[in-house]
Amino acid sequence: RDLPTDEDANKHKCFLLDSFADVDKEGSGNPAGVVLLDESPGGKVGDVTNNNSFDDEELDDIMEDADDNNVAPEISPRGVEWMAAVAKEFNQSETAFIWPLPNYEVSEETCVCPPKQQTPTASPNAYAIRYYTRSGMEVDLCGHATLASAAVLLGTKQVDGNSVTFYAKHDKLQAELIVSQPSLSSSMTAASINNNNSNASRIAMDFPWKNVTLIPAGGEDHKAVLNMLSNAFFGTSIKAEVESDLKAKFCAFFNPKDQSHALFSQHVLGIGTTDVKEDLFIELTEEGFDLLRGIKVDYSSLSEWLGYSRGVIICCVASKESSEVEIGGNRPGCKPVVDFRSRFFGPKVGIDEDPVTGSAHCSLGPYFGTKLGKKVVIGKQESERGGLVECILKQEEGRVCIVGTAVMTVSGMLSMPI
Repeated sequence: RDLPTDEDANKHKCFLLDSFADVDKEGSGNPAGVVLLDESPGGKVGDVTNNNSFDDEELDDIMEDADDNNVAPEISPRGVEWMAAVAKEFNQSETAFIWPLPNYEVSEETCVCPPKQQTPTASPNAYAIRYYTRSGMEVDLCGHATLASAAVLLGTKQVDGNSVTFYAKHDKLQAELIVSQPSLSSSMTAASINNNNSNASRIAMDFPWKNVTLIPAGGEDHKAVLNMLSNAFFGTSIKAEVESDLKAKFCAFFNPKDQSHALFSQHVLGIGTTDVKEDLFIELTEEGFDLLRGIKVDYSSLSEWLGYSRGVIICCVASKESSEVEIGGNRPGCKPVVDFRSRFFGPKVGIDEDPVTGSAHCSLGPYFGTKLGKKVVIGKQESERGGLVECILKQEEGRVCIVGTAVMTVSGMLSMPI
């Protein structure tokens, strides 16, 4: 057919991807849905693009106005309703909706980490992006859905060039396809990743640097957090698959009758909060981190402390024995060293345990980079699915370049009319 029909106009390209995945480990990473639209869903309200062109400063002013009104000016009420319904249908932790902003004049400065070794994008691409959860709730920012969206546009050549700028509800986010430059932490190149799996794309994203403010030991907040951890982890049942030696250690160490609270506190190296008290940040010894693997968590107890608004990060430095992980199967030279290990619980945003949390590495990367004296660190998030996140630290700029691989698992057409 030469001309699109009304039926075609009501169909949209859609995708499922595993973000921050191991390319040869099926079912790893954090799944996200992506819906690619031709324009703002449901028509435009207060259209900021018609017959106009805006530079970065003017666009920032427009976004500030949108923030003040808590409404994205280019989306109609029907569009918001439709995106929420589609996200419920996809039933992923987050589904991203993206559409082009053809008249936005985006500067050619991309997140480029490490320094650019490829041809700059001739005509930078600007896209709107919005995120909705499986319950139909809109969230302001989602790292793994941003990675998935960039992989759709750049990895499958939906757009020209190797970079894209996303305009989220309150943020401008830059992403770039890594074509040929090697990882700073291993001998494996991004090209070798992509060549091994044609559905995989290695993406670098520019995110804000977030500091961790430690809570003084012995203070009321410190004691309250330990009490919360005690309620969430102590005295609960042990998972059946836990190894017998670990189970023995667990019983000896975490038995409430044996003052487990006091014993556990010896494995707590630091408790703090990230910027604006978004996440609670807990560093453990590696032994303490491993012992928590065998516990069925009482997630509701993790909401008891009121000093954070989103999630609980539990982390540790990776020892030499646990630091080497396989990426890309058993190919030689493909063992980047993991610098830290983590888990992320989001009881206050409806997530028991997140598979891989890109945004948590805005604080994890700087924290362990400073602790270990490194400018590039790799984290392994040890959920059931698991995933790997590389963090390139740009302290002078107050930014963290988060690098991960997205693997496309499903592509098709969405037939829900707007």
